[in-house]
Amino acid sequence: MSFTKYEPLKQETSKDSSESEEKRPWSDEWSATRAWKIVYALSVLIALSTVSNALLFLQLRTTQGQLDAQSYVGLQRNVPTPIPHDDRTIDDEMWDSPEYDFYTGWVALSDNFVQEKGLPGAMRFPWDSSKGIYVLHAYHSLHCVFVLRQSIMEHRDNLNQTWPFSHVTHCLHVLREDATCTADDTPRYTGRLHDESKHAEPSSGTGQIRTCRDWNKLRQFALDNSACYRRPVDRYVPLLDRYKNCPDGSKPWEELE
Repeated sequence: MSFTKYEPLKQETSKDSSESEEKRPWSDEWSATRAWKIVYALSVLIALSTVSNALLFLQLRTTQGQLDAQSYVGLQRNVPTPIPHDDRTIDDEMWDSPEYDFYTGWVALSDNFVQEKGLPGAMRFPWDSSKGIYVLHAYHSLHCVFVLRQSIMEHRDNLNQTWPFSHVTHCLHVLREDATCTADDTPRYTGRLHDESKHAEPSSGTGQIRTCRDWNKLRQFALDNSACYRRPVDRYVPLLDRYKNCPDGSKPWEELE
């Protein structure tokens, strides 16, 4: 008969116990170090994320600032304007509104303003040599719209053309360049839908909202800085006399006499 030999369980001595107690602080210290490393890493990631978001925000602000900076008179695209379905004819009295008077856009700007905005120099304002004469682009474009309108009407009515052919084609180029320069990316809906649901031949985008600049603010800037210029098409007016049509009724030429 064989007997299984049993080994007595090893008992931890007081010495072993003390050695184990001595080792635990090292283990606790390693765990604490690891925890601090994790906290540090998370802190770095949070800091980097915060900095990245701040830089992105500043970039967006800078980009918006650059877009707004393109306005020389501080205009912003903040005027919601629905795209109209305009049934007014080419003969409508709207076309004769003073709001669209081309000569309002002739302005006299101070040399300080010109220098600040980085504009090229211009011919001198006859009543103040510290100012140059400029034409606001929007008014120049409106002038071209009116030139084309007048040319179409005169052709329709078998009248002699007021504007030479070269001026008419110049205006076509101006409006083409306006479209490509602005590059308006508004997607206009199509089909017999929305405001166009009852039209047999629907236009695109009617009723959609575009965000525009404030025309009235531009017009007020023009009036406040008027060059007092007006040149009738149907008769000759001496050069200096063309600058004697100030919208506020003032007569700056009298101060020079």
